[in-house]
Amino acid sequence: MTTKQYLQDTKKNKYVLKKPITDTEYDTVTFLDWDGTFLFSEKVEEGHDAKGTEITPTREGYTFIGWSKPITNITADLTVIALYEQNPPTGVENTEYRIQNTDKILRDGHLYILVNDRTYDATGRLVK
Repeated sequence: MTTKQYLQDTKKNKYVLKKPITDTEYDTVTFLDWDGTFLFSEKVEEGHDAKGTEITPTREGYTFIGWSKPITNITADLTVIALYEQNPPTGVENTEYRIQNTDKILRDGHLYILVNDRTYDATGRLVK
């Protein structure tokens, strides 16, 4: 935002524009955890990027993967929420594990998951 200020030139009886004064504007980026819990906030100069590194959020059984919206080129107050990816169950070596892409079997009232020709119980323990 630029504020124009004028000086009176008494010799010529008119006003002349003085060098503009620039007011730096700041926006607030508020960082929330997945459940809406306040983590921290950051004042960011308008048009600049937020750092978002004051706290790296943690959640048991999950890995933090980023924020719900970009925190770059901030031009207004912004609230972002921590995003997480669920960790695979222990005992599953496949790093590309995604339960929705596996076969699931219900046998004798127990859930079993088939991953790469291996069978795991619901806790991630290798069964076969």
